[in-house]
Amino acid sequence: MSSVSLLFLCFIWLLIDAEIDVDLSVDKTNWIDPSDPFSSSALFRSHLVEPNKCDPDQNLQKCIQEYRNLHDELLALRVNRANSVDSLMKHVLRRFMEKLHINLNDSGSIFKKAQVTLSQHDLSVMRRYLDTEKAVEEFGLREDLRAVLENFLVESDIRSDHSLFTFLHNLLPYIMLLNVILLIPAALFFLRLTVSTRKLATFLLLSTFCWSCYATYMRKYQEILAERFLRTDAVFRRGGGVCSPQGLLSEAFDVMLSYVRIKQKSECLKAYEDELIAPLWQVDPLQVIAEVLSNFFLGGLPASGTHLNLFFNNFFVDTPFHLALVKMLFAIAFPLAIAYAIYLYANCYTQKRQKNSEKEQRRIKPKETTRTAISRSNSQAELILSSAESETSQNSN
Repeated sequence: MSSVSLLFLCFIWLLIDAEIDVDLSVDKTNWIDPSDPFSSSALFRSHLVEPNKCDPDQNLQKCIQEYRNLHDELLALRVNRANSVDSLMKHVLRRFMEKLHINLNDSGSIFKKAQVTLSQHDLSVMRRYLDTEKAVEEFGLREDLRAVLENFLVESDIRSDHSLFTFLHNLLPYIMLLNVILLIPAALFFLRLTVSTRKLATFLLLSTFCWSCYATYMRKYQEILAERFLRTDAVFRRGGGVCSPQGLLSEAFDVMLSYVRIKQKSECLKAYEDELIAPLWQVDPLQVIAEVLSNFFLGGLPASGTHLNLFFNNFFVDTPFHLALVKMLFAIAFPLAIAYAIYLYANCYTQKRQKNSEKEQRRIKPKETTRTAISRSNSQAELILSSAESETSQNSN
């Protein structure tokens, strides 16, 4: 033990004699703690301005900048993934166009017949692609699917885009409109060939009359319903009690009014009629027919009077008195001239028809005379033959 202590004292004496610093303290300012997650981050390196001090604003800006960088990287990854899917679809679509011999620069319609060819392996690849949930991340499956989609569709019949089939297909939307346009003249031509003009006019008038009767009947029926709804609404607004007994003053007032006006149905009677009588039986068919006939014969008079009034108002507006007289004479003479021209035309037409009929009769008369002469000669020959036969029969007897 004494020897060990002696050696230690000798070692200390040598260190003192050589003036060596025996301070064993170590500078730990740049050391990094491996268990501290913030010490190894780039955000917190060299952030100490002074010992045990930091700049919070600078650290916040660094955090925001790093967050933005991470966000941009995430968006770039998403865009790259979407672009990869989009590039696959573009590639497959281009292959479709090439297989079908379709030029995208053509502006017209294209009609092709395509043939689909899928093997068992191709079907299994498509089935796996549709069943998987992460097909975008499986690069091998996407490549197999691209190979399948490139070759499964080919053109079976090459047809020119300017063929007759394309031209007729472009006309398909207008064929129905053309049929509708041609249907009306075709129907009129068919009716003209099968039915005479008189029968066609009679049919049109009869169909128009029937439709007018139906429309008038339905209008009256709806008017009766509207009146009933109005009376019912008025009763509900008054709180009911239409058939309640009236007071002495109201009865006396009704008696006095009966001397100066025609007595009408009471509100109570109208209420019972609305409940018991159906509106269908309140419309008189004869009244409907009479109204239709009166509208047919007299319906044009109001419109004619309105237009005539408008004509005279516009004809004499802003006109001096002497010019108004001239206009009035012209307005009287012009219809008379038109009527006289129509009379002359009708007279000339009837004279021409009479002349034509006389010519036809003259042509027919010689034929009739020859026919009558032939018939007379035939009758005379028959009489001669009959007399000769009678004489021969008498001689034989």
